[in-house]
Amino acid sequence: MLRENHQYILRHRFTLLSGEKGVYLTNLFRALGMNLVYLFIPLYIYEIIGRIEAPFLYYAVYHLWVLLSVFPVGFMMTKLGVDLTEFLSSLLRVVFLIFLILGKNDFNFLIASAIIWGITIPLTWLPFHYCVVGTKTGEGRFGKETSWLKIIDQLAGSLGPFLGGVLIVALGFKALYAVAIVIVLFSGLPMFFDQFEKKQMEFNLKRALKTAVSKENQNFMLSFLGFGLKDVILVIAWPIFMFLAVKNYEVVGGIQTLALLLSLIFLWWLGKVIDKKSDFRILKWGVSLTSLIWVVRSFLLSPLTVFFSNVLYGFGTLLLYTPFDALVYQSMIKRKKLEFLIVREIGIHGGAFLGCLLVWYMLQKQVSWFVIFLLASVGILTSLLVTKEEIDYENKS
Repeated sequence: MLRENHQYILRHRFTLLSGEKGVYLTNLFRALGMNLVYLFIPLYIYEIIGRIEAPFLYYAVYHLWVLLSVFPVGFMMTKLGVDLTEFLSSLLRVVFLIFLILGKNDFNFLIASAIIWGITIPLTWLPFHYCVVGTKTGEGRFGKETSWLKIIDQLAGSLGPFLGGVLIVALGFKALYAVAIVIVLFSGLPMFFDQFEKKQMEFNLKRALKTAVSKENQNFMLSFLGFGLKDVILVIAWPIFMFLAVKNYEVVGGIQTLALLLSLIFLWWLGKVIDKKSDFRILKWGVSLTSLIWVVRSFLLSPLTVFFSNVLYGFGTLLLYTPFDALVYQSMIKRKKLEFLIVREIGIHGGAFLGCLLVWYMLQKQVSWFVIFLLASVGILTSLLVTKEEIDYENKS
């Protein structure tokens, strides 16, 4: 009995964070560190290689390695548990950032950084999303949780781009990555101090593959593919376009920062609306607004017009992806959580891998930015497919 009590004390002594607070703090530190560099990675690759299509090949390698590693990581997570898996991801993100620095002088390190970055993605997001659903209590709605997570993302994202731009101008890319490394190191720790630790999750490779192609998940898979395609334009093409338009790292970062700060005012209200009314029609408003913005973005050439497009796009993405993510979490309750998360990663990064190759080919053929940006609108429109899931859920409730 004494031994059992001793083990209980050791197991709970450092439980300092209740509910989802460990998840929130992990997300905060990771977002703070990575948002210093996210916006500038495509520009860094462009600066090193000197060709506008080079970042798309770099990201293609990154997305390919997400796809190659997602099944091994899923199996590994069942053995290590969510806490250790998340901590391993933070260590590998540090290695990724170090290799990115070294890649300026050695192309092999640049390729290695893309590979390691790809492996960190399932190590990060499989345990993260699993914890969000696993710590949930109550009625099974996730509007409040997704709202809080996006508030954290927005706060970190608001500070990151501007500070990143200032660091690049003042001290260079090496200083930027050094600061990011320190913050990212802390991101794997908070989940060790919460009450949720999960091991021995169910994972079956054959069942996971069947989940990916099942008719039940067809709408989700198509939406995830579209999400990945949109990300190629948002994460790679848009920062390059902004930089070519304003030619200043601080201005690029400042535009992103101000736009994200302004969009924060919607988030708290939005989470409450989703939970209270289950109003996923909001998603359709977000689709309409963000799709329209991509249609006109290639014509924006001044910092002011770019800024206003970022503000409106920020509002639109909150209207779109806050209910979308809540619906994904909600749908996981009635599915095998880990296997459905793997389907999510396959869809998003499969779509992004194909999108990178497509845009690389389009740039080789000198296709206009207008046509390239239309790909983002196509990807966003696939989000509407999941509204059928909400109707089915309500009918079964």
